[in-house]
Amino acid sequence: MDSTLLKYSAKDYFFKAALCHFCVDMLNAKLAVQKYEEMFPAFSDSRECKLVKKLLDAFEEQNVDAYTDAVKEYDTISRLDQWLTTMLLRIKKALQDDESDLSLRSSSSPVPPLPLGYRHLAPFYNQLSSQCLNVLALPLSFYDTAVPPNLREH
Repeated sequence: MDSTLLKYSAKDYFFKAALCHFCVDMLNAKLAVQKYEEMFPAFSDSRECKLVKKLLDAFEEQNVDAYTDAVKEYDTISRLDQWLTTMLLRIKKALQDDESDLSLRSSSSPVPPLPLGYRHLAPFYNQLSSQCLNVLALPLSFYDTAVPPNLREH
């Protein structure tokens, strides 16, 4: 980075870009942070980079409390503006949704429950769900015979 002005604002741009990547995908954000550190080594030592790394770790561990603590710690020194608050809340919501998805998957029922507004569809939904589970339970050899030879991957 040759421009002094660009160096001055680079950490802010990289921080915001990393959060945008994080909203899309955690792996995407990790790769972006690595790229930004290579492009501008001073970014590695910035509070912004350290925050993004803490958030990535918390997200990977599905730890909402660690995520919240990292944001609070950052906010005590550098106040979050409206844009940063919005982005961080979007990421936190995704983390909470992932956490609830994990609890659904680990429950005794393999089929997620219907949302409240769709309870009238329960008979159809339960029948369809059981049919899908039956298809998933078929042995792999069934799929080999069900696919015509010319369409099979070699």
